[in-house]
Amino acid sequence: MTNRPISIIKGLRALLVQYGALALLVVGVGAGSMYYFERQHWISTVAEIYRVHALSLIRAEFDNLHSAIFDIADNQYIDFSSKKNDSQPLLQSLQQTHYSKPSAVIVQDQHGALLYGEAVLGEAMLDALLPLHQSIDTSPFKARRDTGVDFIEGRVFLYSSELIVTPENRVVQVTLFKEAGNELLLNLSERLGQKIELIHKSASLRVTQISYTKGYKLVASNIRHEPNTMVVEYSTILDSGRVQPADLAVSIHLDSYELFSPMFFFGFILISLLLISWFSWQSIWNQIVKPTFKHVDTITDVETHTGQKEDLDSASLPKELKNLHESFASMYSSMAEQNNFSNLLVDAIGDVIITVDKEGVIRYINPAAEHWLGFAEEKIHGQPIDLYINNLDDRSSNVQQWIYKSNEKKQRTQCRSIISSLAKHHKAYVVDVICQPLTLMTNQEYQSTSVLVIRIKDRIDIDPYSAKFSASIYTNH
Repeated sequence: MTNRPISIIKGLRALLVQYGALALLVVGVGAGSMYYFERQHWISTVAEIYRVHALSLIRAEFDNLHSAIFDIADNQYIDFSSKKNDSQPLLQSLQQTHYSKPSAVIVQDQHGALLYGEAVLGEAMLDALLPLHQSIDTSPFKARRDTGVDFIEGRVFLYSSELIVTPENRVVQVTLFKEAGNELLLNLSERLGQKIELIHKSASLRVTQISYTKGYKLVASNIRHEPNTMVVEYSTILDSGRVQPADLAVSIHLDSYELFSPMFFFGFILISLLLISWFSWQSIWNQIVKPTFKHVDTITDVETHTGQKEDLDSASLPKELKNLHESFASMYSSMAEQNNFSNLLVDAIGDVIITVDKEGVIRYINPAAEHWLGFAEEKIHGQPIDLYINNLDDRSSNVQQWIYKSNEKKQRTQCRSIISSLAKHHKAYVVDVICQPLTLMTNQEYQSTSVLVIRIKDRIDIDPYSAKFSASIYTNH
């Protein structure tokens, strides 16, 4: 007896040492994890802020191009009767009056024919842009409002197209281009306050056009770290899911990172307490709760009391569990006797009785249903009921509606109908139908939720391939 307190003290000391070491481990892992995740959150927040700024600035460039086109429409002195307008260079005027400073302009009629064209770098640039905005042999030209990007030999051009009416009342399509070159990137860098770079993902797409008419979004696709700087690459994803073949990269200077913020500290304490509590609960669960639940589950399982599972040695159980075991044994014995009587009563009834689960799958049929359907229960158990029963009466609801009302709306259906079965599709049966919601466990895995009772009133031979067979049935009944 004198050694028992000493052993208890030693056990408690060992337990404290064990959980103390565990607590230190949890604290260390938690601190490292919290530091990593908070810093990643901080970086992603910075990247998201610049994504919103970059997206708004890109949209602003498109808006400037749209605005310049409408200014062209308001100019009453522009003549598009020839492909050259040397008397009043349109592009030069736009570069002097608009912030966007377009790089090129083309004007086309409704059939796609070029009426006017001009580019900052001359004919070479214009000849490269024109094929992407003219019709091809297999598809006609369609004048429309459009916004997008042209990729030509490693160069990127923002473009905007609008339909305008000329002073001669002609409808033409005007397209303005703005090259995403050093000048545009310099303006974006100044307005964002950070260095902007354009990174091309694929050099294989030498000449292509991407339209933004159906929408697009900008996402941070990659973040890489450099000393005191992070570079975020933003990808443009179209409405179809296609990724644009060029990325916009923003070089962001990282400010000093605050290691221990109040939110980080309280979050770390909370996570540590939760982890220690979880490990402690796992120990209690495995040593005390789980074995108790296992005994109770075995005692209350019907298979234990029906001979399908090896019975417990009730003498080895604690007094409380032993009493529980005897109570459930008596209860399941009474239930078995009642179920046997109920099954005999149902089998003696001549009506067709079918139970289904919430999916409309057959879970039980009585002998009368086996005879009428022409299939044994084990053959159609687990099959959908509407595969075997067909409603021929278009004046009443169908089988699926009966089951739906019973399962989902918990409503009883009672009607007269004309139905046929899969095995006897050459006969029609005038029947009284009752579809009643219920809760009846037919086996250990599935639960019936509705019972369908069919009382056959009359039988009629029909031609299953005739489209008029139902008319004679309605006439006679």
